[in-house]
Amino acid sequence: MHVLLFRPYRVRTRKLAARGEHIFCMNMGNVARKRQKGTSPEKVTQSPDEAACEQRSAQETHQANAPEFGGPMFLPNFKAVGGKLVDFDADLNDIDGQYVLQNVAKDGLAYSAGFRTGDKLFQINGTNIEGFGIEFILDLLRTFHGYQVPQLMLAVERKPEIAGEPSLFIWVIFKVVWQDGIPKIEVIQTLENDTDEMPFIVLGPSFAWRGPPVVAYDIYIDGKQQLYLSIQKDKVVFTTYSKQSIFHGYSYYGGQPRSGNVLAYSLQPLKPNKKQPESTTPVGTAGNTVSAMDFPKYMLNKKDIPTDPRFWYQKHYQNGFSLESVVAKGMYLAMAPNGEAMLSTKQTELKVNKSMTTASKWEPSSPAMTK
Repeated sequence: MHVLLFRPYRVRTRKLAARGEHIFCMNMGNVARKRQKGTSPEKVTQSPDEAACEQRSAQETHQANAPEFGGPMFLPNFKAVGGKLVDFDADLNDIDGQYVLQNVAKDGLAYSAGFRTGDKLFQINGTNIEGFGIEFILDLLRTFHGYQVPQLMLAVERKPEIAGEPSLFIWVIFKVVWQDGIPKIEVIQTLENDTDEMPFIVLGPSFAWRGPPVVAYDIYIDGKQQLYLSIQKDKVVFTTYSKQSIFHGYSYYGGQPRSGNVLAYSLQPLKPNKKQPESTTPVGTAGNTVSAMDFPKYMLNKKDIPTDPRFWYQKHYQNGFSLESVVAKGMYLAMAPNGEAMLSTKQTELKVNKSMTTASKWEPSSPAMTK
């Protein structure tokens, strides 16, 4: 059983002579310079009278200080606004296309969460980050683009110390908490496996959104002609590709993870614009039918969401995956002879690509996603 881990966090503060207060701020330039020298950076605070504490956005800070191959990892500070961040006390660098943690400080947050130098990051909140680009990943970790999701899950691959031994795959669910004004790590759960398949998670019968990233996908059935999951006139169908075929995958904790990862697919991205289609998502019902419903905002930010027909268990196979309805156990998304979506006891093999038309609109700094 895993318990809460709290590790001291070094913060250098300066007391305001006039008011006797302490403020928490970070001089990003100093942090970057100290990281390049190979030392563990300290948090720097400055009074409002010292013209420091630049109120940069997280993305601007990253672009100004992080080298192209990677840089220091920062997490959002949900107790403050104006660009202040929490240093994770580790670097994330792109080494031959792999995102590797380096310079993990033994007295820092990353270490107390269970990460070590040399760990290869391959998932953020259940989403594979291969090919996303190091700048986008660092930006994602530090900003979450305004969505208040203090709970994170990072997955790493740890190479064995003895040659020939298998790698260890580790998933750490944690959040940053504050004690006496100092950020610390609270580990919620740590999971280990000898493959990159996430093992069983015990989080209760309810669901909770994992948070970003939310990626645009094209889901289709392969055959003589690729037929894409789409929504047409409030009906869920498999048909030729259109803008109504771009589904955004929302991943959730909870349910019965042995049945697969819990997801909801919606036409709505995190930040919809006027050109996006109406907010609808395929729903499996207890009556063994598939329909389209609105995708309400509460599914994005509310904790402990009850069982919902919008949720599907996604099971992966060698050449594809299947979607099992959460509310209709043993019934899988399939295609009827007339092309409409239906539920069937047969596990129809589906395939998926990152959307060939558009990337998620909330990713201002991400590289273009292609098929």
